[in-house]
Amino acid sequence: MNTNQLDMKRNILIVLSFLISQNLFSQTISNCSTCSRDVLNESQLSEKSLEELALLRNEIMARKGYVFSTQKYAQYFENQSWYKPVQSNTEIKLSEIENKNIEIIQKLEVKEKTKRDRALNDLKELKNALNSNNETIIKKYLSKLTRETGNYDALISELKEAFSKIDLNNIHWNKNSGLYKVTIDNGRSISRYEILFGYDTVSIKYGIYARSEIVGGYEDGYSDYMPEEEYQIWYEFNMTENGIIFDYWGGAG
Repeated sequence: MNTNQLDMKRNILIVLSFLISQNLFSQTISNCSTCSRDVLNESQLSEKSLEELALLRNEIMARKGYVFSTQKYAQYFENQSWYKPVQSNTEIKLSEIENKNIEIIQKLEVKEKTKRDRALNDLKELKNALNSNNETIIKKYLSKLTRETGNYDALISELKEAFSKIDLNNIHWNKNSGLYKVTIDNGRSISRYEILFGYDTVSIKYGIYARSEIVGGYEDGYSDYMPEEEYQIWYEFNMTENGIIFDYWGGAG
């Protein structure tokens, strides 16, 4: 093998090593075990929810032994084998890299908080528009649903019904999801209403799922409830920095 061939081989190996290291560095992280020695980039935090970002930020502190007053963080980190709490938080000193990583994560937290707040405000505006039959605002959010849609009125009515039972001020958030769900048994059938937030999606679902628990069997002929009445309908939205965008609806049953 001549000198030119050796140089070419060496250059190829250098490029491959660089590409591999870049690929590994750009992979999303599941914890902050390396946050004391490596500066994060945003690609490593892609698709992290507000709660997941906050957990990573607090993990940087936890790995220094920080003692948490917030119960959910105290409980979580006390269950981690690597966690060694200090006697006093005043003992903790963060490195330049750790401070930089906290700054990067906080920047993304603000971005995710803004996206979530915008989505909730849009959903509240849509809910109010459905209640007041404001066609202009309804069209703003549901442009893919038109009067030409065969079951337009039914779809609007179902969405309005779902919103009537969903408390947008009481969403329960946990790591990568947000949820509000209510089940109502009216003595004849059981209905379920829910809204589910993912990283960048919002789903609203409504349907009749089963007969009431007090109906009993069908053998006595007393109840007129039929399993054929069971159905589910859902509405999917994309959640962006500019607000929600209706994507599609579906149904079953």
